[in-house]
Amino acid sequence: ACRKCRRVTLPCVKQAGDVTGLLQAWTRGDPDALAELASLVHYELRRMAKRMLAGERAAYAWQPTDLINESYLRLLGWRDVDWKNRAHFFAAAAKMMRRVLVDAARARQATKRGAGEAPIPIDGLDVAAPDASVDVIALESALAELAALDPRKSSKCVSSVDSASKRRLRRSASPRAP
Repeated sequence: ACRKCRRVTLPCVKQAGDVTGLLQAWTRGDPDALAELASLVHYELRRMAKRMLAGERAAYAWQPTDLINESYLRLLGWRDVDWKNRAHFFAAAAKMMRRVLVDAARARQATKRGAGEAPIPIDGLDVAAPDASVDVIALESALAELAALDPRKSSKCVSSVDSASKRRLRRSASPRAP
């Protein structure tokens, strides 16, 4: 236990050879190896999950255990993996946790953007375009009033209006693609 913060520290995986041997036994189909492996790597996976969730924005109600369980279920489907060592396993687990979080974020985004909703066709809609003309007289009088109040701001506005006018002239002079 940590005396300073009075928090219980979790034991780490001590021997990489144990994990590597259990991974290889699991790959060969030993069901007991999977149960022993899960208990051996659980605390390390929990620390990884906590770090990942700490970096997530609001973490959207994910708990480290939820993330571990979802990742674990996905990793169980990986039967043809030739686990090299402990580092290979933890790298794959970290990548799977990230995929779980990304998939959850995509699902939230799809729901937010109306997933499953039928698109509304816009063919045949008649929408009036906004009037692009500028009241030059009103603009000039507003710039004159601004110049009387603050000449520096007025000059910035004039240069901004000038560059916008030049862009508009270039667009109207350039040939349009069909």
